[in-house]
Parts: sequence; C-alpha cells; structure tokens
Amino acid sequence: MMGVQEASACVGLVKGKGIAAVVREKYNKKMLYTMVAIVLIANTINIGADIGAMAAAANLIIPLHFSAWTLLFTASILILEIFTSCRVYARILKWLALSLLAYPLTILIIDMPRAEVIKATFIPHFEFSFAFLFIIIGVLGTTISP
Repeated sequence: MMGVQEASACVGLVKGKGIAAVVREKYNKKMLYTMVAIVLIANTINIGADIGAMAAAANLIIPLHFSAWTLLFTASILILEIFTSCRVYARILKWLALSLLAYPLTILIIDMPRAEVIKATFIPHFEFSFAFLFIIIGVLGTTISP
C-alpha cells in the first residue's frame, strides 16, 4: 500500500492530474474502466470500514444497535455533504478532529502500569500469528489509505 501511495503521489506531482486522467491519456478504455472500478471498490470498502469503526466506537459510549449507528453516521455525513457548503463542512470536520485527543487521553484512563505502557510505546511487540498480522494490516491500511 505504501508503494501504491508513493507512486500515486509521484504521478500526481509530475503530471498534475489524478490517476484516472493519466490512465485515460496513456491506455485504452478497457484499462481505464478496470482501474476506475478497482478504485471505486477500494474506496467503497474503505468508507464502509470507516463508518463501521465510527459506529463501533459510538456503541462503546451509547449502546445502540450497530446498524442504527451505521445508518445514523451515514445519513449525517450525506446530509452535511449535500446540504452544507464546503467551507461550513470543513469547519465542522475541524471541530470533530478534536476527538483525536482521545488517543493521548486514553493513557490517563487505562488501568495498566505506566512503565509497561511507555516501554511498549517505544519497543513494539511482534508475534507471528494470524490475529497479530491481521491487526497490523488493518492498522497500516487505515493509516495509509486515506
């Protein structure tokens, strides 16, 4: 994924165009449609995973059914994107970014030895199991793909 992101950034920097415009210039329509379909599928899965993660996180605070949270977040996002200006929506998203402060504040809430947490922060733990690799791929995928 990092290689794809790097290549896409380089193509965008050099050509000043998105990947679809470059593929349209250099390849046939079949290749263009295939690439657009793959990007559409990947983006749909990524957005679905993000909305699902939001629903799961909200469920920890207010226990509603996962589907209810998913529909609520999806409807809210669509309403904001359709009925507000880009400037207003950007301002709303900037305020929502404050929720990212939950990550560093978590250290004050958890019940673990502080020394162990600090050590694990700087010396990562690795194991060769399916579950561990699955989590690492998920973390890297959600970090790199947006």
